[in-house]
Amino acid sequence: METANTKNALISGCSTGIGYAIAETFARDGYRVYATMRNPQKAPVLAELAKKENLPITVVTMDVDDGESIKSAINDVIAKAGHIDVLINNAGIGTVGPVEELPFEFFQDIIQTNFFGALRCIQGVLPDMRKRNSGHIINITSVAGKMYSSCHGSYSASKAALEALSEILSSEVAPFGIKVSVVEPGVIDTPIITIPN
Repeated sequence: METANTKNALISGCSTGIGYAIAETFARDGYRVYATMRNPQKAPVLAELAKKENLPITVVTMDVDDGESIKSAINDVIAKAGHIDVLINNAGIGTVGPVEELPFEFFQDIIQTNFFGALRCIQGVLPDMRKRNSGHIINITSVAGKMYSSCHGSYSASKAALEALSEILSSEVAPFGIKVSVVEPGVIDTPIITIPN
């Protein structure tokens, strides 16, 4: 078990892109990082970096689309670390296409991961944070959640919903000493966006 002074960060979507960079940065800044991803065996690079450079990163299997997976991961981290100081909701998917032509299932999948996935993680960590009167939830949204453009309807809708949730959540948890922040990245070359065939 870590000491009470150790800062522990649980980060979703760490296999590539922004999540990978966040995990590495937090570890180098002295956090004990629990870097989650759906399929760690398919993305061993972060674990290899941690081992090579002796960074305090533990890769954890967690699928934000699966409530039981989230519950199991959070319980395991708390059992090992004692507490979670920071939750960073980064896991996300995206696609491009006009509203009329994009299959309904694409909208469902994107809302499921980008919004409900973050919500599941938030609800998973809040009881422990509230008990400790301390914590910080950081939601990675997007400039696309504020500024809308053609063919990004599904992605923008999911990120706008997370923006709204974050503002409401902030006022609800402030009395318990819990902070809520949003980070709105602009266009970054990561593997997130797919174009349907």
